[in-house]
Amino acid sequence: MRYNDFKIVENSFVAEEEQSDIAQSLDYIEDMAEQDPKALEFARQGIAKLRDYVNKIKAKVKQVPQTEDASSAAMVTDLRTQIAQLENDIAEICREMGDACNKYVANMRDFLSSLEKKLEALVGASKGEGREEAENEFFEWFNNLSKILNALGKKAQGYTELSEEDLAAMTAKQRAGAKKVAVNAENFANELGNSLRSLFLDVLFTDQGSDIHISRQDVTEFLQESLKGTVINNEQLVAQDKGNIDNFVNPAYKKVYDAISGRLVPLKPPASGGANIGPGELALAMCGNPANKAEKGDIKVGNDMYEIKAGAGSVGGRFNSDQATTAFGGWNTWDKGLKDIAGDELIVRDKNQKGKPLSLYNWNDKGIDALNSQVLEPYSTKEDTLNKLLIPTFSKIIKNHKEVPGFVEDLEAMINPDGTINKETYMKHYASILYKSYNLADGVTNIMIIDTASRDYAIIRHSKGDISGDLMNKLGDTIRTAGGFNWNDNHQKASPQFVIKR
Repeated sequence: MRYNDFKIVENSFVAEEEQSDIAQSLDYIEDMAEQDPKALEFARQGIAKLRDYVNKIKAKVKQVPQTEDASSAAMVTDLRTQIAQLENDIAEICREMGDACNKYVANMRDFLSSLEKKLEALVGASKGEGREEAENEFFEWFNNLSKILNALGKKAQGYTELSEEDLAAMTAKQRAGAKKVAVNAENFANELGNSLRSLFLDVLFTDQGSDIHISRQDVTEFLQESLKGTVINNEQLVAQDKGNIDNFVNPAYKKVYDAISGRLVPLKPPASGGANIGPGELALAMCGNPANKAEKGDIKVGNDMYEIKAGAGSVGGRFNSDQATTAFGGWNTWDKGLKDIAGDELIVRDKNQKGKPLSLYNWNDKGIDALNSQVLEPYSTKEDTLNKLLIPTFSKIIKNHKEVPGFVEDLEAMINPDGTINKETYMKHYASILYKSYNLADGVTNIMIIDTASRDYAIIRHSKGDISGDLMNKLGDTIRTAGGFNWNDNHQKASPQFVIKR
């Protein structure tokens, strides 16, 4: 702070706080002026006016004619020099005038406060104009990366260009199908490019702090290395049962990754032509190596496939087997089972504010509490709960239940000896059924759960001898279920969400 350079002498009664305010204002004005040529010129003129005012005071105090036209001098002198001279002049008149200087110092403070506001407005407007110009330049530059972006988009979805020889060897119907796939791949690549352009635009012009500098060259290298697969080491990542994606990023490209990871990992560009790439999966497939889009499952690393289930916090992915219906498909059977156990008059449906029927006994903790206390505890046995309620209902929902190993055993393990549902185990055993159904129906083996906010992950590994064994071991430890489902939900599959445990 330059304040000490022109601080008034000891025993003076001039308000030091106001002089300190002036010193800080002069520092701020100098900083603002350096940001824009218009601001610099305006600051010069303002400081010149203030110097002219101070010179008039000096002339009055010393009773001599004013000797310098400060306004004219300011137009040709460096602003920093002008400010230094002004500080010396203020210190001089304060020493000469003592207490009488207070009102002049207050006037100077008010003048500088007004000058600050005008400079802020000038710099703000200039930044707006400069941002627009910079963004236009950015768009032009980013569009020149179209080849890299196009290749990245095709890499992310596992598309391989077919040669003329490949096409020639196909039937007419096969060629038509191949061309449709090519068009879809091109559309997806373009959409991914648009998403990345928006992401990097924000990084370069909006989100960066003063301690971060990411250049266009940094972005270009990041995209080029993503195409090579050297940004995320997927092989090391999947070798661990749990971890954080950030820890497997190549340090050479981590500066750019850190700036965009908060939006890259959750990114799911709008998919054209059936390309279905979800959050988490896109980042690993686009930036990582080895990784290929799997025919069944989301990505393939080495010889192993991984289905990605991603979400943030308590929102995760569901086990959406082709052989699992929505909960609505089992609702009537569920109601019938309840009536078989407790009688028609005891089992009623609730209604929401719009009059839509709701079940009182949904497949979640709240619903199970009501089910246990109102129906199963007073009226059921373990055999009735299994044979009249659970087996009939979940045989409707899990269409391949006859092929699911341990289907009845998992249902039975949910039930307490008194016929109530065990809240500690019911969702765990239901998850086991869902996972086995998923594996049989869609060929899903390993599943990776990703929290897109923290970028933590956990892997459920498939074993031929015990399909759901690893899932059962990790549920409640590294992963958990979130929520459940309502029987009148005709949109979501009858599955809880699976998330990283906190």
